[in-house]
Amino acid sequence: MNPLFIAHLIGDFLLQPKWLVDLKEKRPAGIVLHASIHAATMFALVVPQNSKAIIAILLIAVAHGIIDYLKIFFNKRVTVYSVPFLTDQIMHSVVMMCAAYFVNFSGIFWQTQSGLLVLFILSFFSFAVAWLNLSGGANKKLTALTALQKFSLVAISFLLFLIPSRLF
Repeated sequence: MNPLFIAHLIGDFLLQPKWLVDLKEKRPAGIVLHASIHAATMFALVVPQNSKAIIAILLIAVAHGIIDYLKIFFNKRVTVYSVPFLTDQIMHSVVMMCAAYFVNFSGIFWQTQSGLLVLFILSFFSFAVAWLNLSGGANKKLTALTALQKFSLVAISFLLFLIPSRLF
């Protein structure tokens, strides 16, 4: 299990309340704060032991901010919320797969039963927060989605990170 992907789920869902989503859409400081939360989460879960890993985490955080900026930019120009959301998640997943390929981030803890239990708990709560954020949105494009579509968006996003986390 690669903790990079787990860190993404935590940073993008569990540690991103509605007020931060709104702040990201209004000011660049929101994107910087969000990317910083991602970096801190990756450092906490990965505990990098060499400069290559530290540089990779910083590059992932910068890429995360750029990708989120692009999502916000394009979200204003499309009528369907799910397209920018899924594109954003796919781009994040690709960035992390590339980083995981070049730097071994695997940790012994994440292969243990305790690690898998922590993964399950973090994933459950991250999924719940993501669902609440999507369900409570006042965004016109977001309210046009059915409950099944919102659930599917979150489920697909989680699969985009949980499946590669087992491969890398």
